[in-house]
Amino acid sequence: MNIELKKIEYVEMLSMETLCFTCELWADGKRVAQARSLGDGSATLFDVDAGEKKSFKDMQTWALGLPPMPSSELFPQELPMNLELWLSTQVSDHLLLQKFRGLMKAFKGVLREHGIVQWYKRAAAP
Repeated sequence: MNIELKKIEYVEMLSMETLCFTCELWADGKRVAQARSLGDGSATLFDVDAGEKKSFKDMQTWALGLPPMPSSELFPQELPMNLELWLSTQVSDHLLLQKFRGLMKAFKGVLREHGIVQWYKRAAAP
């Protein structure tokens, strides 16, 4: 099953205990549901599209088969994976990647400004 998140919208101001976001869940090229987290620590809400209940159930089953989330400082024991937890980790990874790209862009600008390094695009392999 190929699951994608699309149209991720994040609201930092409303993120209190968890991330506040909305996004669309797609499976195998078809929109299955819209997900919404209020950012207050409550459960993520899923609005399943008409006629997609089976696809959504398959998505939930798929997520249950994923490895558990490893223990950490916040969670001393592994957390069993489910669709809600998987979704939260994917949105978090997406936000980190966005932030990283922004930092790299700023870093490139600083290096160019000071003439420290020139950036070149790598030529395509023959």
